[in-house]
Amino acid sequence: MNRTRLATRVAGVLAGGVCLVLVGALQQPVEAAVKPFKGPTAQRTTKTPVRAVRSKVTGKQRPVVKPTRIKAVAWPTPAEATVAGGTTGWRAAGKLPVRVKAGQGGAVDSVRVRMRGVEAAARLGLTGVVVELDRADGVATTGAVDVAIDSSTFAAAIGGGWADRLHLVTLPNCALTTPELAECRRTTVVSGSQV
Repeated sequence: MNRTRLATRVAGVLAGGVCLVLVGALQQPVEAAVKPFKGPTAQRTTKTPVRAVRSKVTGKQRPVVKPTRIKAVAWPTPAEATVAGGTTGWRAAGKLPVRVKAGQGGAVDSVRVRMRGVEAAARLGLTGVVVELDRADGVATTGAVDVAIDSSTFAAAIGGGWADRLHLVTLPNCALTTPELAECRRTTVVSGSQV
């Protein structure tokens, strides 16, 4: 007898045993209902003498509550900036909340950063911001850059720890021109971390 068949037979016997136990348990309450029910007996208590104690607190006391201040939400406005100069360290993309530096796998001399409005994300069925990155150095080959987006101005936009769940995704090139097509809304998560 091989092991697979033995395991199947043991499971079948155990399942049959469980069914029998359940059926037997269902018959017990009918028999118990015929017997008179005696409730639990009350626990005996003893009286303990108490005396008044003067409070050391004088005057009206109010709990100290600090009001929660929620930052005003400001989504980035649509704008464009170019980051130039070999980007070996983090470089700001103009006044946009985006920083860029050279990544591994190919030097990029300059990068054009386009911040799309929150409406562009909504058309894609997303909540967040859409940032478009292109080479601005005239080279046709692909290159790698590292990107950092400052979400501090819109971190409280949704609530419920939304800012902690933010992550970067890439979209196909057609996402901004034909967002109604499902293949243009397909996202790919980009590895990264929140700082």
